Amino acid sequence: MTATGLPPHVVGWMQRTPSDAMEISEPVTILTPAFVPEPNAVVDIAFPPDFELPQVGPLTAWRLLLLGDKNRGLPPFRLLNPKDFPGKRNLRKRISDWKFLYNTIVAKVDVDVDTIVDDDQITAAFLKVWSTFGFGATKGNIRPDQWKLSTVVLKLREIAATKEKPEHA
Repeated sequence: MTATGLPPHVVGWMQRTPSDAMEISEPVTILTPAFVPEPNAVVDIAFPPDFELPQVGPLTAWRLLLLGDKNRGLPPFRLLNPKDFPGKRNLRKRISDWKFLYNTIVAKVDVDVDTIVDDDQITAAFLKVWSTFGFGATKGNIRPDQWKLSTVVLKLREIAATKEKPEHA
């Protein structure tokens, strides 16, 4: 057996034959992005006006930044633009935090993130960069996804601020 991260009933749906799939008695709405952007292209993606960032840890946020949320038909979250949510100050701040996490990891990772599409590659890249941060553990939490994203971003911003300060002679 291979761990897929999918619930067993979803795997069962994926294994249905096309004729079985036609026997669905309820209408099914499948949300998919209208298009997939070219790597490094400047694209204006419209997220739904009621969009909210999920409360997740940094590893899951990294996955969503790279791959998006296929269950909700959303493209990679790195394409989010805070300006698309003018009336939602809290959401804009959180998008800024997510982008800061993304930019910090991208600056340290030694692969082209546009080529990372496999979950194992995403996790490996994240863990490699995570070990360079030197956060240590707090309150017994040692796995990256046990940290709150806001705590990670705060610590990363503190690290960036100390690097930017000139040293006194």
